[in-house]
Amino acid sequence: MKASDWKDRGENREEIKVTVDEIFAGPLSRVYAIGDIVHGPLATCCMFEGIICVEKMAGVETVSFDYNNIPACTHLYKPQIASVGMTESAAKGSRF
Repeated sequence: MKASDWKDRGENREEIKVTVDEIFAGPLSRVYAIGDIVHGPLATCCMFEGIICVEKMAGVETVSFDYNNIPACTHLYKPQIASVGMTESAAKGSRF
């Protein structure tokens, strides 16, 4: 479906999300969803989500995705900054 098709229907594509379980199975039988329509556009996440889906389809025991361990980086001229895990305020809020 093209982005213009969504607008013609009065829908904003940016707001549409599919609810999935821990192995990215959607609400319909044998339908899986990953990436932008589930969580977000991070390519690294989408690739791992895809691996989890394919392993499940193949009957292989798989793991769930822990979104708290995704590395992030901020590209500035200097310095470049990287982080992984919770922010300080999120950790305090969850009593770590």
